[in-house]
Amino acid sequence: VSKILFSTIILDTRIPVEIIAFANPLKQELEQSIKAKYNLSVWSDKTEEKNVFRPDLVQYSKEQKIIRGKDVWLNKVRDIIDKNISERKITIVSDIRYKIEAELIKSYGGPVLYVNRTLEDGSTVLPSSNHEADNMEEVKSLVDLTIDWPTTDSYSEMKEIITDIYLKLKYGY
Repeated sequence: VSKILFSTIILDTRIPVEIIAFANPLKQELEQSIKAKYNLSVWSDKTEEKNVFRPDLVQYSKEQKIIRGKDVWLNKVRDIIDKNISERKITIVSDIRYKIEAELIKSYGGPVLYVNRTLEDGSTVLPSSNHEADNMEEVKSLVDLTIDWPTTDSYSEMKEIITDIYLKLKYGY
């Protein structure tokens, strides 16, 4: 829900924006087969549903990297960013899990933000897999700004956090 709220607030500013994830092209390719196999949407926000088909995404991704090259998903995101640049649209890439993904963002002059999502009890949401956790230290070495992001549906709270992020990025506060 926070990503939807984030995009709503950004779109509220009338800046053309597209929010994507490195997994989007992968999900697009598997959307029909996941629906047929599990009767689930690859775009689900429900953790328990994502856990059902995540192994399929991981396996397909590995196979396609062998067949189409190790940077297949990176190149697809690069194509989206290039298209958005030509259309004068800002691209926000969420869910960076690997150093090479952070390096792609940096190569376009974009900042890399690390989001510590916290729950109401103050605990931090952990990475969804050991593999993701293992790569996080390398990604953190390229981070420009770390953000504490509460789990909330409050528009005013998110708008305040996003305004703070904008000021830090633009003016270095």
